[in-house]
Amino acid sequence: MDCSNHCCCVLFICEIGGYSPLCIPFLTGCTEITHTGLYPPSAFIYRFGLIAGSAFISLLWLILSHYLASLNLPFLSAKVLPYLGILGAFALSLGECWIDPNVSLSTHVILMQVFSITTGVSVFGTTYFLQKNRATGQKVRIFCLLMALILLGLNPFDFNGNAIEWWAATLVIIWFLSFYTVFSKYSLSVSPNFA
Repeated sequence: MDCSNHCCCVLFICEIGGYSPLCIPFLTGCTEITHTGLYPPSAFIYRFGLIAGSAFISLLWLILSHYLASLNLPFLSAKVLPYLGILGAFALSLGECWIDPNVSLSTHVILMQVFSITTGVSVFGTTYFLQKNRATGQKVRIFCLLMALILLGLNPFDFNGNAIEWWAATLVIIWFLSFYTVFSKYSLSVSPNFA
């Protein structure tokens, strides 16, 4: 559903001959997601994929906001958490604009931290409120959250943080996929508003 993680995997394959070692990042953590798109030609594909992916994530959060409001959930879960997720998606797209091997990555890192924190809070908060409401598809979402907690728990024990980054991105995509039945009920339409 989200093209950004798939884009990163394709880019990693493109980068094997250049700047990234031959390995499986999900298992060995040999490279960060960011480093798969630092150098051309993969940098162009990387930026496009993640910027388009962040726009798609924003759209998914907007649809989730309407879905959560239809369940009569509190304002925090129906509006604040999804819009926090949209803010994180904007931070992701802005952060990808600052990737350049000749420039300090500090702005990129700060924006990626904003993305990680806002997405984490939005995902965990939304799952919590949906669990209280006994929404469908919760088993997959709770599994993703448990796996994310395990990954976060491994990080302080010097487990490879790069592998955790790859798995966390994959778990967020699976979390979004668990809403497939919700997303399939919505369609985009444009209606002119003539006065």
